[in-house]
Amino acid sequence: MPKIFTTLDKIKPAYDVTYKVVLFICKILLIVDILITTMSVIGRYVPFIPDPAWSEEVVLTCMSYMAVLSAALAIRRGAHIRMTAFDVYLPKIAVKVLDILAELPGAAGRCCHDHLRDRGTVQPHQEHFCKGGSVI
Repeated sequence: MPKIFTTLDKIKPAYDVTYKVVLFICKILLIVDILITTMSVIGRYVPFIPDPAWSEEVVLTCMSYMAVLSAALAIRRGAHIRMTAFDVYLPKIAVKVLDILAELPGAAGRCCHDHLRDRGTVQPHQEHFCKGGSVI
């Protein structure tokens, strides 16, 4: 098991850089969405501002990519929304089993985070970004 933690120590910086890059891409997509939508809406009412025909398709594409990338970021932070609509229709034991299955990745992340913190890889000031101790 310690070999896994050694490997995680080596690849964690790559995950951190990837997280920051994806977060930056999401921010850019949001800005592009807002600018194109604003231009399109204003272009409908102001004659000298063009209303591009492609604006809706580009905005929808940007939103789709942003939604998928943001979901990945939320899963890594442990902040993803859990679906509970079917809990009332399932037996209680099935709900408990599903809860345990849903918590396994988070538990593994918390275990790795605790190990990295104990080794000094994760600094105390970085822990406020974690929800429930999961790895950022």
